[in-house]
Amino acid sequence: MDIFISQNNNQTVIQLPVIPSQFNVSLSQNNDIFSSISQGDLKLIGLVGLKTISFSSFFPFDDDNNAPYIRSKERYGHSYVLLIESFMKRRYPVRLIITETGINLPMTIERFDWSVGKSKDIDYTLELSEFRFVNAKGVPTV
Repeated sequence: MDIFISQNNNQTVIQLPVIPSQFNVSLSQNNDIFSSISQGDLKLIGLVGLKTISFSSFFPFDDDNNAPYIRSKERYGHSYVLLIESFMKRRYPVRLIITETGINLPMTIERFDWSVGKSKDIDYTLELSEFRFVNAKGVPTV
């Protein structure tokens, strides 16, 4: 399994160097509850909400003596932080692809937390939310 985050139709692509031990996927449904006069509370089943995906891992400080768990040696350490922060500042959606899972979604970066430990590796948590492109077909023009 590999995880890729890209922006602007693969103009810039990150392959995460260390695969997280797990990633969490959440999907909600926008249901409503309303009160009726004769039956009490009733639930109206709404549309499916946006998927959210979160995971934690680390960006290696350096080559780490060719550690076999490092999937990509294109970048190291803080260069990943700068790239993810630049994705956020551009305000464009990113594409998240997790191979072998069927996950291939446009997403927004909701939160990016990182810290540096004694080893100089950068521990991080990334939270993403599905992005739906607006479909304006069939909307009448004025």
